[in-house]
Amino acid sequence: MIRVLFVDDETAILEGLRNRLRSLRQVWQMAFATGAEAALAELSRREYDVIVTDMRMPGMDGATLLQRVRATYPQMVRIVLSGQTGKECLLRVLPIAHRFLAKPCETTDLEAAVERGQSLQARLNDSGIRQFVGAIGRLPALPPLYRELSEALEQSDTGLDKVAAIIEQDMSMTARLLQVANSAFCGRVRPTAHLRDAVTHMGLNAVRSLVLSAELFATLDTGNTLKGFSLSMLQTYSFRAARIAFRLLNNPAQANRTEAKTAFSAAMLHDIGHVVLATSLPAFYAPASALAKAEKLPLHVAEERVHGFSHAEIGAYLLDLWGLPLPIVEAVAHHHHPERAGEDTFGVTGAVHVADRLAHLDTDPQAGQNIDAAYLTDAGVFDKLPKWTTLARNVINEVERHG
Repeated sequence: MIRVLFVDDETAILEGLRNRLRSLRQVWQMAFATGAEAALAELSRREYDVIVTDMRMPGMDGATLLQRVRATYPQMVRIVLSGQTGKECLLRVLPIAHRFLAKPCETTDLEAAVERGQSLQARLNDSGIRQFVGAIGRLPALPPLYRELSEALEQSDTGLDKVAAIIEQDMSMTARLLQVANSAFCGRVRPTAHLRDAVTHMGLNAVRSLVLSAELFATLDTGNTLKGFSLSMLQTYSFRAARIAFRLLNNPAQANRTEAKTAFSAAMLHDIGHVVLATSLPAFYAPASALAKAEKLPLHVAEERVHGFSHAEIGAYLLDLWGLPLPIVEAVAHHHHPERAGEDTFGVTGAVHVADRLAHLDTDPQAGQNIDAAYLTDAGVFDKLPKWTTLARNVINEVERHG
């Protein structure tokens, strides 16, 4: 049974939720707290799996409450259910909430957010995964530029100018972001030379993921790396996959391209577990590599047989630890098994799954055959695979020509 705590300063709204969710009493254990202080008192008395809170409340607001929850109860799924949907609100919520739902919210959407969030958290808290992460002598530290960026986004007065000012401290990062913003990834008609415009056009999640990926790849210790592992090659494949995933979901006719940008972010980071394990715990791969070679299996399948999980879950565990948004963590965790994400349609996880395979077309012409055809059929998009394969080849050529 999932234990869910709902928080709002209006008792009428809480009563409304109680009535609407009555049918879930057999599967959810629910409690309702009037205000943030009451919620913290309730959390000190009982354990909960999920917290769903309003944003605007007197005294302590929802963002501050979730900061406290994250610090004290990091395993909890944190969901914002709010009628406050302005850019300032989203900037504050982005680093601390796993999901953001706007009022009025359909009961089915709320149920899906709770169920998917809890399912992923339960998977990432598997004792075997925690044991392997604990065996890594020193987890990569949160890169300083990314940490400064995340901390700034938690402040209510942070705007796009401040975000741009932080990134501009690093010339190479500034150049990289401007390069991406002016590339086919963003579909720009006119080039931009201003970082603030680039940040606005790309979206904050895409910017954060690029910063995290670039800094992490630059600072990892490769002295004890898995034999045959190439950090630069994996970074190239990740960037290819990110561009492909964006294109798969990008619809120029739609003004809101949030899903496509989230797919870019997730694909940029989808193999972060492979990077960490290959550089910090290469022994993880020895038995799995032997099994993969002996039985001609994909490496992730061999990892799952040997360990019960793969590098995908390890990467998702680390990203969740670092506070990345749940849709990104979810896509990284399930990019080898997109059906586990529980998406109703072809979405972020599916796009990352397809992009991960097609990014290798230049070295493996049969890479498309490793895509989960049953999943694509169920999602109603299998017929698009030939078109996507051509798109991926074009992206690979673009990256080769322009970087």
